[in-house]
Amino acid sequence: MDNESFKEWLTEEKGLSARVAKDVLSRLNRGKSFIDYDSAMPIDEVLMLLERRPDFISLTRSVKSQIRRALRLHCEYTLT
Repeated sequence: MDNESFKEWLTEEKGLSARVAKDVLSRLNRGKSFIDYDSAMPIDEVLMLLERRPDFISLTRSVKSQIRRALRLHCEYTLT
């Protein structure tokens, strides 16, 4: 994954500010640290694996939501 092109896509296609795009990338990387992430996997499967991880479950609701959003956005990005 090319981080710069993903951030560029977030700003240009999704209308996010550069700072928010950087935060999304950070949350994506954090989400990837919990599971063996493969962008070719269906997002439902990715989220199911994530939800089974005790270290993910222990996070606050808002952080979990941000990580899920980052993974969904990345999945959408890889399909474009």
